Amino acid sequence: MKENRIGTIICAIIAIICLALSIVFGALHEVSDNYLLEWLTNLAFALLGSAGLSLVICLINYLTIRKSLVEQLFNDLYIFNNDINTQIYATRKEKNTENLAKIIGIASAQLVTLAYKAYSIKMGLFKIEKTRLILIDQILSIIEGKHQSTVFSIGQELQKYPEIAEKRLDEYYATVSGLLENELAYKLALTLAKSVKSVVREASWLLRK
Repeated sequence: MKENRIGTIICAIIAIICLALSIVFGALHEVSDNYLLEWLTNLAFALLGSAGLSLVICLINYLTIRKSLVEQLFNDLYIFNNDINTQIYATRKEKNTENLAKIIGIASAQLVTLAYKAYSIKMGLFKIEKTRLILIDQILSIIEGKHQSTVFSIGQELQKYPEIAEKRLDEYYATVSGLLENELAYKLALTLAKSVKSVVREASWLLRK
């Protein structure tokens, strides 16, 4: 996505320069019947055509990849919520540090993937896409500022203080469940997906609320 954004900008700059040169050389050729000026005019037009075609290709690729990445982020947020909820439900009658560690491990791995995809989108967006940049920054602040920090702190306590963690299992389970109850990141991703003309549908567990 970032590469196509850069390619689009470079091709646009080249196209503008070639357009200006073709106009200048064409005007000079009209005044002075010079073979070199005619050759330069034809060259400028040829480069303009190539740059214009490359611009269109880069822009199409950019729009396609942007839509794909946003949809992946949206779907992965749903998968994250569903997987962790499933793990919590499956271990609700056998709450122990081992099962909690599995939940934390799954959550941590998925959050890293979510953060990576969110950053890929952010780094690829044009600066003029201010609304989308704001949305992705808000999503990142939730993923990194709240979710990852909470999961990491629980994981650290499980590793360093297993005896204490054993006594706080209910608290840890409630904390992780609390993260899933906050659907703000999912709703922001839904808004972002709709902004790139993606056909997405709000999850049934949100529609019931």
